[in-house]
Amino acid sequence: MDPQLLTRMMAQMGITPAELAGIMSQFDPSALSSGPAAMQDFLRGVPAFSESGAVAPRNGPPPLSFMSTPEDIKNYKAWFENDSKKPPVPGPTVPRELLVADQERLRREQEEESLEEGYMQTRFTVIGFPKHSCKRQLHQLKPINCSDMLMRKTHLGSYLLCRSIAPCTKVVAIQTVVEDVNGDVRTLSIYNFPTAYEALLDYVDLLFPIGVTMAILEPTYKAATQGPNAIIRVDSPTDIVFLDPRDEVLHGARWKSGSRVYRFNAWPSDADHWKARGNDYFKAVHWLPAVFAYSHGLRCEPESLVLRLNRSEGYLRLKFYSAACADAHHVRCAAGVAEAHRGKALFREAKAEYGRERYQTAKTLFEQWWSSHPKDTDVVDWITRCNQRLQECSTGTYDWTQLFKQSQTGPYLDIAGYTGPIEVKQMPNRGGGRGVAATRDIQTGDLLLVAKPFSFASAAELQSSVLQMTMNMLTSRMDRRTQSANVACAVAKIYGNPDLHDHVFHLYAGPDYPPPPSTHPPCPDSDSPVELDPLQPSHRIDIARLESICTHNCFGVMSLRPGGFKSQGSEAFGDSDDTPIGLYPLASLFNHSCAPNSSYTFIGNIMVVRAVRAMKLGEEVTLSYMPSDLPYFQRRETLERGWHMTDECDCRLCIDDRADGEDNLRRREEIAAASHKQLYSKPLSELRSLERKLSATYATTRGPHRPALFSIHQSIAENLLASCTESRALQAIQENIKALECLGWTIKDSKTGSRTSHRSQVRKGPELAVDPSRLGSSPKEVIGPMLRIAQIYVFCHDMTNAKKWLKTAQWVFNATVGGGNDLFMLVERPTLERFELLDTVSQIL
Repeated sequence: MDPQLLTRMMAQMGITPAELAGIMSQFDPSALSSGPAAMQDFLRGVPAFSESGAVAPRNGPPPLSFMSTPEDIKNYKAWFENDSKKPPVPGPTVPRELLVADQERLRREQEEESLEEGYMQTRFTVIGFPKHSCKRQLHQLKPINCSDMLMRKTHLGSYLLCRSIAPCTKVVAIQTVVEDVNGDVRTLSIYNFPTAYEALLDYVDLLFPIGVTMAILEPTYKAATQGPNAIIRVDSPTDIVFLDPRDEVLHGARWKSGSRVYRFNAWPSDADHWKARGNDYFKAVHWLPAVFAYSHGLRCEPESLVLRLNRSEGYLRLKFYSAACADAHHVRCAAGVAEAHRGKALFREAKAEYGRERYQTAKTLFEQWWSSHPKDTDVVDWITRCNQRLQECSTGTYDWTQLFKQSQTGPYLDIAGYTGPIEVKQMPNRGGGRGVAATRDIQTGDLLLVAKPFSFASAAELQSSVLQMTMNMLTSRMDRRTQSANVACAVAKIYGNPDLHDHVFHLYAGPDYPPPPSTHPPCPDSDSPVELDPLQPSHRIDIARLESICTHNCFGVMSLRPGGFKSQGSEAFGDSDDTPIGLYPLASLFNHSCAPNSSYTFIGNIMVVRAVRAMKLGEEVTLSYMPSDLPYFQRRETLERGWHMTDECDCRLCIDDRADGEDNLRRREEIAAASHKQLYSKPLSELRSLERKLSATYATTRGPHRPALFSIHQSIAENLLASCTESRALQAIQENIKALECLGWTIKDSKTGSRTSHRSQVRKGPELAVDPSRLGSSPKEVIGPMLRIAQIYVFCHDMTNAKKWLKTAQWVFNATVGGGNDLFMLVERPTLERFELLDTVSQIL
């Protein structure tokens, strides 16, 4: 295009040559087909370009995709860290008309794309880098204008008074255009706002309508990693204060562009109209916008009990139980409150206390309601549920079979948590300085913990039309989609339940943060709920720290399913995009051991921890952060990358592995990796050869605990069974027993299995085939091999040993999961049917 023609066109839009040059300078000329020289020649043709004072073109980050290699991620991280070291500079000035027009274009594009059949949205974001969250209140800050802000700087001690002047868009962040009182405009990007993680545009418009006035606390102004325009980035929802004309901050404010924003629907002017708007939002199932509307109404009429009562119901729907409880309690105890309102407040407070897991208080409130409403049958159910929860949390008694059945239709189960004979203790030699210890002698199978997640995210609840790519700078890896969603869930829960803040923020946050307190959970300042004003929240959420806490403390949730257990392998620990993720604060305080003395199972999203060997009073209780069958160097790399554990692990397995020697460890890993695929289809001769090669990598002085050989022996057993002869079947028993011994299981009776004849096994026949005082590794994964041994004994007409191994399999299941015979039969039914053991088990168990 002719430069003079372009200049005239821009002049008609009110854009000066200097402003045009500033806009053009934001683009990387090398990205243009005509090349950088042509771009520079073009810009020189624009009058007054050399006097524009525009900043030099910036170089963006290297591109990433779903196919990016670790080297690509390393380069991105290096660019990010290098860019953060550059000094602050004035940001480019973009004309109001262009910025708004561009935002409106993006909005139209998103609306059109959302209507396309089969449309798939791709999202990319970065977490785990330093980012600011304000710790002060609005009244402690001083105003700043856009023109005074510098790019690559967080403006500590200041707040930006601004209002939205364009419709929102939504990819990862909510994005809009705001102006300050002088009419200067900037792009505003808002991350981690409650209820907005996968929100549709129409819903986002209710949260951030055109004309909404805000104070951004200690704003960060930075270059965008995507797109040409610099942005004001807000990471914490508590860094936004929503304002209305009554707020003191707006007294004396004069907007240069006029008192009202174009297309702004004026705010209601009184409490009744705000209540009506809130009720409309509530009926449309827009809980947070309804809560915002009721809160604006309370600004107009602070003593309105109806508005506070309505807001408490909105908070209940959002699971903001602390906020709901505070509002309902305020109404219930208010002087002169109407009896009808007091009754509603009582019932809502009771439900909120139930949500806060204060079951005795909830029960008392429900009983108060029942005394004045004896015909209400719903409250009887609530009281029954309270009694059940009180029984569960005090005794650890659960209907495991019923819970398992419920978990097959959804992960959320209505139960109380339980803490068994364990406590958090100071352990200076451990990462984070603390751990979990036994408060009494513990037996194998004892229930140690039943934990509900603080936050939880599963792919089934996320939109299937979205491909999310999140680079985690803390691990230099791509996070799963559910990991990102779980952070959003944690933000929302803390936002709506301020009293739970320390339950999460007292967890280990990695080496860049101070060590956490020595005890957990934190002692509350009081049992009273904390009131929440969503327009100006007083508590603070440090997003960078929360991202680090979730990175270091979350669990992959592999729920129990019929047909047995999925392996706690790579999918359970972060390599499957569909794996649900949960944050379990107390469970995250268990320190790691590759050979732990406890194990966990998930029923729905409920975490159940049981002892896998006997422990003494005061002994540390450990869990494994990864599969125990991983090779030594992979375990070390995983611990170092994921949890910064650079010291050598002192568990028995790692000590034994190191004693084998580094060369043997490398060789073992190579052999196992090369032979892993289609192991069961390999001929017997090849399997025997692999057995010899792997055995040669273990020191001759090492005991039978040799995990790398487990799958080999299992494969040999299956190969032998294919011949359908009794002699080969008995050899298969021996191979399966060897497989169990390779995982550290102690077979009771030295004459059993490979060490005795078939006839002597029949004569001996102890009730259990393994030492019950100490389970080997992977206890849930050996149930299949144990049932296979029982099946072979049935084939050989040896019902004594068949019964022994069936009882052993059932006992191991009960010791690691619980639930007795009923749950065992439910979970293992497909395996029992496949092995034709169903009738036999029914008779024996």
